Amino acid sequence: MLKKFIEIGKIVGTHGIKGEMRVQPWSDSTEFLSQFKKVYLDSEGNGCLDVAIRPHGNVALMKADSIMAIEQAEKLRNKIIYIDRNDASIKTGRYFIQDIIGCTAYDADNGKIYGKVTDIFSTGANDVW
Repeated sequence: MLKKFIEIGKIVGTHGIKGEMRVQPWSDSTEFLSQFKKVYLDSEGNGCLDVAIRPHGNVALMKADSIMAIEQAEKLRNKIIYIDRNDASIKTGRYFIQDIIGCTAYDADNGKIYGKVTDIFSTGANDVW
């Protein structure tokens, strides 16, 4: 069963004094995050924040309507942020990593089963499954 709320990144710090936050994206690009207007602070959809997200180098900057000061933003450091799967637009043939983990890996030519995908990590040049 596919999860309704998907991890998209982690708040790694603040930016400026007006409550903007730096987000380490867990996607192919920081631009992907800019499509979202709502994020959630847990995998159950609790802690909904109305946000504006923009790319900023290798991180994304996120401004939540309800966070007005650096002190408020600092309290969210190291929080994982989630999006509702229904809010995401991805191209055909692209997948969320958490949807691949647990899938059976097999040889398409002879049907030999190699096991299950337990993790995916990026080496910079490619992803290793």
